[in-house]
Amino acid sequence: MPSKPRVSVVIPAFNAAGTLAALLASLRDQTHPPAEVIVVDDLSGDETAKLAASLGAKVVPHSSNRGPGEARNTGVAAATGEIVMFTDADCIVPADWIERSLAFMKDRGARLTTSGYLGPVDAGLSAWFQHWEKRSREPFEPRVIRATNGHSLAVERALYLEVGGMEKIRTSEDFLFGLVVSERAAVHYDPDNGVYHRFRPGLGGFFRQKMLFAQNSVLCSRRIQSPMSTAATFSPWRTLLEVALTAGSLAAAAGALAFRIAGNGAAAAWLLAGALLLGAARAAPFLIFLRRRRAVVRARFGAALGEPRTTVPALLYLYSLPNLAVRDAATAWGMLRGAALAIVGR
Repeated sequence: MPSKPRVSVVIPAFNAAGTLAALLASLRDQTHPPAEVIVVDDLSGDETAKLAASLGAKVVPHSSNRGPGEARNTGVAAATGEIVMFTDADCIVPADWIERSLAFMKDRGARLTTSGYLGPVDAGLSAWFQHWEKRSREPFEPRVIRATNGHSLAVERALYLEVGGMEKIRTSEDFLFGLVVSERAAVHYDPDNGVYHRFRPGLGGFFRQKMLFAQNSVLCSRRIQSPMSTAATFSPWRTLLEVALTAGSLAAAAGALAFRIAGNGAAAAWLLAGALLLGAARAAPFLIFLRRRRAVVRARFGAALGEPRTTVPALLYLYSLPNLAVRDAATAWGMLRGAALAIVGR
């Protein structure tokens, strides 16, 4: 990699007029300015292309909607930089995002690096829970992993083209790219870099996101003929244990209600105690993580995180309890769907 490489930032965009301006503004403020910012308009129905062009981005249009994977491939084909960096149109990047990524790659002799989320753009209990739930499954020290995040990824353009870019799938295309590219070059994860993200509002969006990730993790591991234990960036065994604890807790709670209605108070009490014990066993590791890691991150980044005091700490902890159950239900459903789709060859 050259000492001062040209960097092309590629942004896949679909109906992103409401969020794109904030991202492009954050890219203009970079300590290492990009040589070019390429917005691939994936046949948006709004003013995405017009807005991007008015703010100085190079717009490359698609004649049909092809999804983010193909949009990134189109952007790389139009890029002129030795390093291509990707983020999403609903994100905002910190001022040293490019500079830090290049320094991290140089320090480790890496051909690519990826990172996660620093926090949500929109404050609120739902957004902060989703952020910390995701962070609980990512390393907190630099390490080599077998996945990439399309929202924060830097890669040598030559390497990206060497592996054929991203697959023509609409979800988890970045996860699959990481599995494929890691066969040729180590994927270095930087836990202190990343972007600010707009999380899906409401339980419905959260459920669908987690369901699709679980489903596609199963399908991707089958696609590359690799077991989940080596293909996943998280522990499949930990995930199965979490799902089992949640399922057992809910089943015990339902049994307690049934016995209570039948007039058997003693059995209901024992089942309720079992439900609470299983639920506590499921939630405790996440709540402990939340308490410890939030303190570390807040000490490191301070008020820049923008985390509202209303979520510190009791409301966020309480909010997490039912949402962990939603997360586990979505994961279980997604894994079953993935297994079924794999069997029928889809």
